[in-house]
Amino acid sequence: MNPLLSRLLVVVVSGLAMTLSGQTAITIPGLEVPITWQSMLVIVLPLVLPKWEACLGIALFLIAGALGAPVFANGYGGFDVYLSPSGGYLIGFLLMAIAVALLKPGLTRHHPLRPMWLFPTLHLGLSVFGMLWIQVMGYGDISLGKHFLPYLVGIIIKSFMAWGIFVVTRILLSEYRKSNK
Repeated sequence: MNPLLSRLLVVVVSGLAMTLSGQTAITIPGLEVPITWQSMLVIVLPLVLPKWEACLGIALFLIAGALGAPVFANGYGGFDVYLSPSGGYLIGFLLMAIAVALLKPGLTRHHPLRPMWLFPTLHLGLSVFGMLWIQVMGYGDISLGKHFLPYLVGIIIKSFMAWGIFVVTRILLSEYRKSNK
């Protein structure tokens, strides 16, 4: 396949994955909020795919949403979503993806347990960024009980899932490379 076409495909697939992940959620009895997959994907995509193409796909998703495409959770779109309490989390998606892209070389060369710390740390960073956005933009007072604790179980589940995807992808890529030598 043409290298440029291959890179473009990663961008498009990353943007589509972000869109689809925002339209699906699982509800676990006893949890206050459903679990969505976008925050997991912004970590996984640049880690398992070519990093900058994945980041560009995430940026494409965010731009499409800002221009009104119904790509955000529950089919929302438009720049006004950025001017809501969700805006900080959306901006944080791209910041998380860039952080993963910058950290990727050191994470993928070593033992698969090494990047395990990355997933909950970046989710925590996203939560802090989102809460600061809510506070600074004047959308209300932030509290751990309202803006973090209800999401904690989901963060833990998504962190383990992201790490599992990373490990499986790493094994599959290793086997693929061995078979093509």
